[in-house]
Amino acid sequence: MLDIGCNDGYMALRCKQLGADVTAVDGVYREGLKYVRRHLQPRFRFYAIDLMSSSFRELGRFDVILYLGGDKHCGRITLRARYRGQPTPFVFAGEQL
Repeated sequence: MLDIGCNDGYMALRCKQLGADVTAVDGVYREGLKYVRRHLQPRFRFYAIDLMSSSFRELGRFDVILYLGGDKHCGRITLRARYRGQPTPFVFAGEQL
């Protein structure tokens, strides 16, 4: 599972606790996430990279992608373009499944 715009890592942490293999990314390594990683020592991967970065594609493919914040319109277009033709379910904030 890929958590894009993970902020303080709450959703990534919860999904990991439920048994998911989690990779979390955000453009900024926030103090809240630093605290979580230092004190709770979660076992998910975190990368401070931008969604538009060429290294974003190097993360690989995911069964589920969470994108629960940020500029949703731009993010939807960008993600769908990057994963065009690949059967990856997306979960956007405020969108019916």
